[in-house]
Amino acid sequence: MWNTRFSPDGRWIVFQIAGQDSGIYVQEFPGPALRKQIAPGGEYPVWRKDGKEILYLESNRIWSVKVDASGPQLRF
Repeated sequence: MWNTRFSPDGRWIVFQIAGQDSGIYVQEFPGPALRKQIAPGGEYPVWRKDGKEILYLESNRIWSVKVDASGPQLRF
């Protein structure tokens, strides 16, 4: 796990994995919990300050994934 960042509410972490399972993942904190892949590539993931979006860098572009945390599970 690299570039791990906490969500603004502290309930989730976003991180990057390199190698065979490379991508951007989100996991509930504290674990153990199943991780969910939200992008097959990318690096340097960060949460938007309000927690409604995750931004990451891939191929010299900034990508975003909308996040809905209104229920018990995150939706992307």
